[in-house]
Amino acid sequence: MPTAEQVPESIATALAGQAAGQMLLRVVCDERSGEMIGGARYPDVVPAVSRVEIGYTCYSARWQCTQVNTVCKLLLLDHAFVALVCERTILMTGADFEPGLVNLKARGEG
Repeated sequence: MPTAEQVPESIATALAGQAAGQMLLRVVCDERSGEMIGGARYPDVVPAVSRVEIGYTCYSARWQCTQVNTVCKLLLLDHAFVALVCERTILMTGADFEPGLVNLKARGEG
């Protein structure tokens, strides 16, 4: 997760990647209040092999360790397989976040 000082550069990098067709960005909002609570992206879109990576999720402090991450990951997976017609997705995660994959019934490779 970027520090407050790194946020502008992180957003600029993501927007440049989206403009180049290499990334897709998603903003996450609280359905009730409309408040922006975080974001996620497909940081590596590879149409030639029908694959996307899912990663770079970050949520404001009060939304961390809630069901939001699991629900958003499920929505991103659904969008990847249904709307983008991907054959494969990769969930990017750091070692300290791997237990979160259990909620998705996902498994690592290798």
